[in-house]
Amino acid sequence: MIEARWGGGSRLKSKKGVAMFANFVSIGLLGALYYFGIADRSETIEISEVTSMPDIAELSRDENNASTLKKKIQSTTTNRRQADFNEARWFFGYKKTLSTIVRSEADSLETKIHSFRVLAHRAQVLGVEDLSYDMDPLSNDEGSPHVETMYAKYSDKIAEIENAIKKNKRRVVVGSNAQQIENALRQCQLYSQECDKSWYEDELERVASLRPFALDITEVTVSQFKQFVDQYKYVTDAEMRGTSYQVAKPYSDYAVISKAAINWRNTYAGQSASLPVAHVTLKDSSSYCVSVQKRLPTEAEWEYVAGSQKRLQYPWGQQWDESKLNWRKDNDSVHAKPVASYPATELGHYDLAGGVSEWTSTKDPSQSMAFIKGASRFDTNAANTRIAVRRLESVDYSGEDVGFRCVKELESWPDLVPQRQQ
Repeated sequence: MIEARWGGGSRLKSKKGVAMFANFVSIGLLGALYYFGIADRSETIEISEVTSMPDIAELSRDENNASTLKKKIQSTTTNRRQADFNEARWFFGYKKTLSTIVRSEADSLETKIHSFRVLAHRAQVLGVEDLSYDMDPLSNDEGSPHVETMYAKYSDKIAEIENAIKKNKRRVVVGSNAQQIENALRQCQLYSQECDKSWYEDELERVASLRPFALDITEVTVSQFKQFVDQYKYVTDAEMRGTSYQVAKPYSDYAVISKAAINWRNTYAGQSASLPVAHVTLKDSSSYCVSVQKRLPTEAEWEYVAGSQKRLQYPWGQQWDESKLNWRKDNDSVHAKPVASYPATELGHYDLAGGVSEWTSTKDPSQSMAFIKGASRFDTNAANTRIAVRRLESVDYSGEDVGFRCVKELESWPDLVPQRQQ
């Protein structure tokens, strides 16, 4: 037992000797590193000199930043091999900080690239014109540019796209594709056996280029139109000719008949100030818009706003919902309601279906007829309340089923959800 114990003790002493020798060698190597790598300096570093060194971001631009920093330290010393070990630790700590900064810049670049991709996608969805998405300038013949150069160029491109989204023209598609027209016919046949595909074939998709504008969020009311008439002593076409049109029952036929002595003043019984004005022709509507420094919308502008960038089938969404508009499917009396009586669209507009239909400035090739958008409350077929539906009327038409709203030309596109006008 004693011999075994002493034998084990001998092995233990041998291991301790090896460990001591290894420690001695390690200390010698560290001393040599200190002497020849760090302590080999002619002058002592002053703390004030350290803190006045160039900004970390400046040094990080140099791929050999550690070497550059060492040279800086050596050039500012005062006593050869006199720098203390704390300063050496600071050197290595500074180098580690530089590495952290470089990683942080790379992460920031990734964030910037992601922002660029999101904005570029949005611009493409909006159909922004005169905008290049080419990012080839971010590479060069010498290889990949430095992270800060790429960051700056992506920042510039993002600013360019943001400005284009605000101010550039937009190429938009309006109308219906072939399948949507087939669906419209089937929906129409749920309400009438007289439906014909030809009623909707003129809806086929069309491309339009639009400049920044804002569509009024409500139709022009009787009160607003009265202010215009009183100020300019304006006389409407219906008043001058002494007749206008009224929708006859049954409403399912949507027939209009000429009636004497009806116009915008006596369209409604009782209080009418907040009801949409009616019995106005294209000229009457355009004259009002000009008086308030606006104009009538084009058909494409009206449809673009009504369907939003999602190209909805109805102002409220893709599915028919009779609770979203002032509309009756039977032959009962149909009463007008004040503007904004139903929920607003996604973009903040009211009554783009139901109530009264609305004039646009878009005419047919003959220039004697213009397109009217948005089914009125008298239309009893749900298929006709779709945004893409096109109704042509003589520019001289006036009736209780047609009103209007205006648009204002802008330097920049408005916010997605405009504030309600006073």
